[in-house]
Amino acid sequence: MKRPPTKSRGSSPSRTCPKAPCSASASEGGGCSGLSYSLNFDTNTTEHDRVGDIHGVKLAVDKKFDPYLDGTVVDFYDGLEKRGFVFNNPNVAQTCCCGSSFQV
Repeated sequence: MKRPPTKSRGSSPSRTCPKAPCSASASEGGGCSGLSYSLNFDTNTTEHDRVGDIHGVKLAVDKKFDPYLDGTVVDFYDGLEKRGFVFNNPNVAQTCCCGSSFQV
């Protein structure tokens, strides 16, 4: 997957994702290092979103986050040491010590 999904809800008119809810992710301001990831489910997108289908899941990525998320791989781990979604972003220059935010 080239880019994780991104949440975008502006004032522009929205359209409905075909067939099923979209998985949406955002790179938002916050955390010690400035940006953090967010995953959400939504049924609406805007013209600012890039919508794709990856393994049958509709993904919406806000185009303004392209420079921050280009090449990012989202994976899911289910093990003793960790469980949940992990973002492997080649653009990250620095993360905070807890790993919940990043800088590019």
